[in-house]
Amino acid sequence: MNERIAPRASVVGKSRRRLSRAGLIAAITAAVVAAGAGTAAAVAYLTEETVAKGMPGAAVIFEDTDPSCTTTDHVVFDCTLSRAPKSDVLPNPAKQKKAKPAPQPTATDFTNVKQMFVDGQGNIAGGCNGEDAAGLHWICYAGQRAVTEGIIAQDLLGQHLEAPTRG
Repeated sequence: MNERIAPRASVVGKSRRRLSRAGLIAAITAAVVAAGAGTAAAVAYLTEETVAKGMPGAAVIFEDTDPSCTTTDHVVFDCTLSRAPKSDVLPNPAKQKKAKPAPQPTATDFTNVKQMFVDGQGNIAGGCNGEDAAGLHWICYAGQRAVTEGIIAQDLLGQHLEAPTRG
């Protein structure tokens, strides 16, 4: 009778080990899915070059500004522009028809201006915040951190952009 019990005990032991491994794999899979749920850009590894190229790829104001960025953690990027950003205000055609003197250029303050940036595939990967009035210094945040900082909405993260945006 003892011989019959022993083989069953070892089978139960093996199935418990398999369940434990399966449970562990399921837990790891669930954690990975939860970490990146709906935000592929949030878990992507972004380089300094990707963010620098992604700024003009997402926002018209960064065109022809030659951004350069540095990072220590690939989440927060300190970016500097070689030239001040463009105004991204679209002209109002109704106002152009009226004969008025040409408006004098006004200084634009880029402090706390929020813009997004894209990854190498044109997907919204994060956002930047203007740090100075001239618009030459920006702090950019990758993925979920851009949402946490209030720069972009959660539902924008990972969305594809066909062209740079205005406004």
